[in-house]
Amino acid sequence: MWEDTELRGPLLCALCFGNANYKDETFCDLPNCVNDAERVAKQARKVSDNAVVKVERNLPDKKAMIQALENFLFRRPPLHTPRIVLIYFSGHGIQAGHRLFLVPTGFAGPNSEVELNGKCLSHEEVFEILERFHTSNRTAAAEGSFLPSRTIFE
Repeated sequence: MWEDTELRGPLLCALCFGNANYKDETFCDLPNCVNDAERVAKQARKVSDNAVVKVERNLPDKKAMIQALENFLFRRPPLHTPRIVLIYFSGHGIQAGHRLFLVPTGFAGPNSEVELNGKCLSHEEVFEILERFHTSNRTAAAEGSFLPSRTIFE
């Protein structure tokens, strides 16, 4: 009965983002964010011997963040689908109305919500990517929470 569990893939796949060194003075550097991401990754590795864990550090733009997330989720054989996917982000976040954004290290202070949408990774976009992964791999639905470091454009 349990012999086929390895075919389902690892128990846990965890992608941990640590954005600490922000280029724009609007966002102070967060020296502990990379350490936080590495500590979460270390704990994730303890969950299972076959856990797949990756840490991404100081991603400069939205494109790099999306690419890291998609590469992590979609670059594995379909027979090796993880049972749990953890996405952890430590860095600046911005709330604009009801929307939440993860801030890449190269982002200059926002002038509008349109600029935020074009240059920061929204929680909706993260969940859309996770939903695509869920649909293609029949994994559990995604849930999560974000705690923004500032609220603007209410």
